[in-house]
Amino acid sequence: MRLPHPLQVFVGGTIGGALRIGLDAAFPAGAHGIPWDVIVINVVGSFVLGVVAAHSEARGGHPFFPLIGPGLLGGFTTFSAIATLHWTAQTGTGLAAGVLAANLILAFGAAAWGWAIGAHGARTTQLVENLANVPEDERSPTTGHANPSADGRRS
Repeated sequence: MRLPHPLQVFVGGTIGGALRIGLDAAFPAGAHGIPWDVIVINVVGSFVLGVVAAHSEARGGHPFFPLIGPGLLGGFTTFSAIATLHWTAQTGTGLAAGVLAANLILAFGAAAWGWAIGAHGARTTQLVENLANVPEDERSPTTGHANPSADGRRS
């Protein structure tokens, strides 16, 4: 049974937010007042979201993407964004701007890296699945790929 997408986002967001709050309790304020936990959570969350989104898109969607992407990872990183805003209100302008800029640059970079890995992983998964569905006698002896017939179709 599949949950409706809004319910998946709600459940995932609840879990992601709770994980974020739990990590905040486990790792209090960082060195020199810099919220390293917030930066790490935003970067890791962005990376994983990039992997999941690219893999899901390459595979034509996934029935639980709303639970994992906008839900779990959205809640995880959104609570970090709220924590960052709360932190910046109590910090000098220069340091706050630097931390916010680092958050954005690192998170976008991590998301792009995750996207590249997720897209590559989806292509690799598709190749493996295609090879698994080709009978051994139809594979090319040099590449292991399907050996098409003269009309371009597998025989």
